Amino acid sequence: MDFTDIKRDDSDNQGGTLPRFYYGFCDEVKTWPTLPSPEAAADLEALGKVTGTIEMETGKRMYEVEIALNSGEAKDEEIGEVGGMSYKHIFDLFITKMNAQLRGFARASLNRKVFLVVPDANGNNVMIGNENFPAMRQAGGGSGTGNNEGRNGAGLSFYSYGPGPAPIIEGVIPLTPAA
Repeated sequence: MDFTDIKRDDSDNQGGTLPRFYYGFCDEVKTWPTLPSPEAAADLEALGKVTGTIEMETGKRMYEVEIALNSGEAKDEEIGEVGGMSYKHIFDLFITKMNAQLRGFARASLNRKVFLVVPDANGNNVMIGNENFPAMRQAGGGSGTGNNEGRNGAGLSFYSYGPGPAPIIEGVIPLTPAA
């Protein structure tokens, strides 16, 4: 792998996520994108992205969920001991207005292996969950980016694990059923 200097770029560096994310069910994926190993990656940028796209099984697709502005937060936490460190990927969100559809999503995603694509405010799509380490709901729910106590809605939290920060995925998000 070629190592290069990393130059800081503070221009257009907006924090947070866009007011939507996408989810799919792991058992409905036909072909997964690949996270390159450090030995196979050409450079640091390649090491931070998956290669390939998500291909869903026939008739299956990913789904979009709209959330309130500034109510989603994707973050990576280093975990483990020296010599055995990895990352925990977390997506906390708050969806306003608790209705039957939201209650159904909260119920259907509980204990189900999912993967998420979370668009950040800088134009990157971050993938949380994969075939080896699916995203799961975390007990206690998420608060998104602030105190939502007393608000009409639901806080949810998803997590996954990986060898580095949640990778960027490029390409089309399959929102129409696969043929």
